[in-house]
Amino acid sequence: SSLLITGATGFIGFKVLLNALQEGWTVRAAVRSSSKADYLAKHPKIVALGATDRLSFVEVPDICDEKAYEEAIKGVTHVIHVASPLPSPFLDPTTGIYEPNVKSVKAILQAALKSPSLKKLVITSSQYGNSPFPPDLPRTIDADFRVPDLPGPYESMVPAYWASKIAATNAIDLFIKD
Repeated sequence: SSLLITGATGFIGFKVLLNALQEGWTVRAAVRSSSKADYLAKHPKIVALGATDRLSFVEVPDICDEKAYEEAIKGVTHVIHVASPLPSPFLDPTTGIYEPNVKSVKAILQAALKSPSLKKLVITSSQYGNSPFPPDLPRTIDADFRVPDLPGPYESMVPAYWASKIAATNAIDLFIKD
């Protein structure tokens, strides 16, 4: 079995990568550039595992591209999609946080449709994906509850991130329904 991991250079994605290699998976890590691949390939924790022969890389420079993952997903049996820009004052709230979070989820779902080898797709999110903004503390959140998309424009990073996680969750629901 082979596993594609997106976001492997991030905090959570790197931990997912380490765990997958420790468990014996053959991993293809989607990275935005060859320098990110070099960083991971030479990382002391990766080298210490002695699993570099089970780790390969595929460049996905633009996770907003609707075909971003079509090549990356070919031939793999499992995917863990972790790629997600976090709130950062250095990113534009709409183009740097909201759009990449939503568009990358849509792109991985479309790529999954075209991949006959794929058995399982896991898309990670956060508590924001199904939580009202601002928080509604007495509200009970369950499997049937969904927050409607929060319209932009987004003037700061936290509302953009929150709205992106809600929109991505709603996009997954719509994808499954359709």
